[in-house]
Amino acid sequence: VEIVGSFSLELGTPDQRLSTEVSSDGSSEIVLVVTNSGTAPISNVELSATAPSNWEVSFAEQVVAQLAAGESANVTATVTPSDQAIAGDYVITFRADSDEANNTVDIRTTVNPSAIWGFVGIALIALTLVGLAWVFRRFGRR
Repeated sequence: VEIVGSFSLELGTPDQRLSTEVSSDGSSEIVLVVTNSGTAPISNVELSATAPSNWEVSFAEQVVAQLAAGESANVTATVTPSDQAIAGDYVITFRADSDEANNTVDIRTTVNPSAIWGFVGIALIALTLVGLAWVFRRFGRR
């Protein structure tokens, strides 16, 4: 009789939040936790991601070599949205695969517009107010 044990993987985040925010002009890091919730060791856990078109997702460590029963490993994923991504919510599916088990998790990613456009808007409003003040001072109540 050969007793093997059970194989089970869990994939999530350290704080169990399944949402994050990224800036439209940069990249953001997401920490994922891969946990062996089975009773037997799992080897060669490969991480992958399915992201929206033209997005890039890279992992600091693409493969977790060995996970003993009950053990967890943190893996950092770097998400870079497309240059053409508009502000809104997107879903990235992360997947952990091994020969013994697999699991997926969907993380809602909110793209925030670049802060530079806020400053441009404030500058335009200020210029408009300065222009109106100049017109009223120049021409008065004629």
